[in-house]
Amino acid sequence: MVLRDFAPRDVDPFLRAFADESALDRLIGYEEEPTKAWARKRMREEANERIDGRSVRFAIAAPDNDAFLGQIALHSFSWMHRRADCGFMVVPGSRRGGVALEALRLIVRWAFATLGLHRVGLATLIDNEPTIRLAERAGFQREGVLRAYTYERGARIDNLYYGAVEGDPAWA
Repeated sequence: MVLRDFAPRDVDPFLRAFADESALDRLIGYEEEPTKAWARKRMREEANERIDGRSVRFAIAAPDNDAFLGQIALHSFSWMHRRADCGFMVVPGSRRGGVALEALRLIVRWAFATLGLHRVGLATLIDNEPTIRLAERAGFQREGVLRAYTYERGARIDNLYYGAVEGDPAWA
C-alpha cells in the first residue's frame, strides 16, 4: 500500500465505492453521494488547500498495480497548536486486509515526522464500529463523545473522538 497524489484515473473507482456502499457518504460525513463533477473539482482544489495548509489528501493505492484503494486526509489544521484531524475511506472490495490500518499509521507518522504536528485526531460516528476498532488497533486513544459535533443532513450528530499524540507508545 502506498500513499500518492490523486490522479484523474482515480475518479471512477472513487465514485464506484459510493455506488457499492450506500451508507459510505453518511459514514464519512458527505452530505450526499459525490458526482463526477464534484470529484474532479475536488481534485483541482486539492493543490490550493495543500499550499494554504488547510488539508492534505492522498489516494491509497496498491503497490503492485497502483490501483485506487481509497483516500486518506489530514484536515482541520491548527498550525499554532500543531494538530490536525484525519479521515479516510477504503473502497468496499479492499477492506479487512489492513489497508486502512497501514494508511492511518503512515499518515500519522508522516504528520509527526514531516509536518511537525504533535497531535492527530480522528472523529467518527458513535455507531461506526469498524472505524472504532480500527482507530484503537492503530494506536489512537479514545478521548470521549463530542456531543452535537457535526451537522449532517439537517441534524446534529454526536461523534466519538480519538487522539494520537506524538510520543505515545504506539507512535514512538
